[in-house]
Amino acid sequence: MKKTVVALLLAPMLAQATLTPNLPGRGAELIQLDRGELCYIPNRLEGADYSKKDLERERDLCGLNIGTTAAVCGKTASTNPALEFFQVPEGMTAQQVQAMNCERKETATQKDFKKLAKYKSSTSCSYTPSLLAYYHVSRFLGNINQVPPVVLRTVDANLHKSIGDKTYAGISNKQELIAQTWAGLLSILTKKQAHAKATNIFTDDYNYSFGALQMNPSKEEKYTEMFNGGSDQPTRTANFKAKNTTYLRLTSDQKLSSLGLKWSAAQAQEILKMQNVADMILMDTMLSQQDRLGNLHYTMERYGKIVGKNGKLEIKKLDKDDTTATEVVELKKMMMKDNDCGVSKENHLKNAKLIEGLKHFNPETFAKLLKLNKIINTDAGVGYFKRETAMNSTDIATFKANVGYATAALIKTCQAGQLTLDLDLDSAFAGQAVPDCRVVMQENQ
Repeated sequence: MKKTVVALLLAPMLAQATLTPNLPGRGAELIQLDRGELCYIPNRLEGADYSKKDLERERDLCGLNIGTTAAVCGKTASTNPALEFFQVPEGMTAQQVQAMNCERKETATQKDFKKLAKYKSSTSCSYTPSLLAYYHVSRFLGNINQVPPVVLRTVDANLHKSIGDKTYAGISNKQELIAQTWAGLLSILTKKQAHAKATNIFTDDYNYSFGALQMNPSKEEKYTEMFNGGSDQPTRTANFKAKNTTYLRLTSDQKLSSLGLKWSAAQAQEILKMQNVADMILMDTMLSQQDRLGNLHYTMERYGKIVGKNGKLEIKKLDKDDTTATEVVELKKMMMKDNDCGVSKENHLKNAKLIEGLKHFNPETFAKLLKLNKIINTDAGVGYFKRETAMNSTDIATFKANVGYATAALIKTCQAGQLTLDLDLDSAFAGQAVPDCRVVMQENQ
């Protein structure tokens, strides 16, 4: 697999994203795969918090060759006609796994095939720039809410269609939504440039589809406490605003410092939950997420007390083999992995003005939001998001407006003396000071 440093440049934009491979201006590294398929290691957004594991996972994603290092089958559950990448077990070939539709029953001697990643393109509700943008924005805001790593790649159009044909044929009930969304994608893959939505799917030579390949996380569970009922997103959002206990705490004037908090799993969970929800509201407001509520997850993580390098007591999320911390507890930490239906979609959380009600926020997230608002209003910032997330000019204008709206809403609450930056485990349980939001504004605007 040959590696070269090269980049992409977006082709002239039509209604949504389109892509021209092999032109300078985008990506840090190009990974060349079989059949001329390409995968791109992204440039870093300056000031963002990428981990060493992020780069490792990006490289792992870009090492997935369809039919050799990974078996690929079409998704047959839920709503999105994605391609799912599976690990090839020792002693088997990718073709054998694919012949089994990437499924087998788990027994005492063998396990289900391990799902490694999902490839989603701009079809159905999905939009490639949304998945890419969530990844980079989450890292800029301090690596919030466990957004999985994502890379951009291409897939041979004929291969994509053949996998889709097999998948669609295997769905017995053609009235199911997943069958209908596969039919819609197959129509585009069949008609190519004759289809009105072709530029959303194809590179400009029409030989490849392009999309976002996202790492498949493990051990996550549905965050059911974040769902307050409703058959559609406007109703779900209204119910969340009126009934969700975490959101209602976020809108309360009562400062956390007045509650006499003591380190325990129950009290730490409430603070972390409030922080996660406030961060979720910010992200989804900025990136126009259309179907968030009902699509949130969590993982169980260990947190404990340590003494930092400066000698101060800190609360940290612990690695699984960390034995240095004391008073360790397990907490639910939010994971935002369903991020494909955004950027160019209906912005339900913004419409409901959820961010305008927030009176508690995390200090680091607030400071980085102020910086993001400055960056997105520079030519360099606009260029970054166009190149690295595949946003078009309309997408960028919407994103800028949303970032500006979210920033202005929190600044207004701060200036009114109603925003407290106390959503932080260190200030709640380790005796560290709560920053004044007006001071943070002066330092970061």
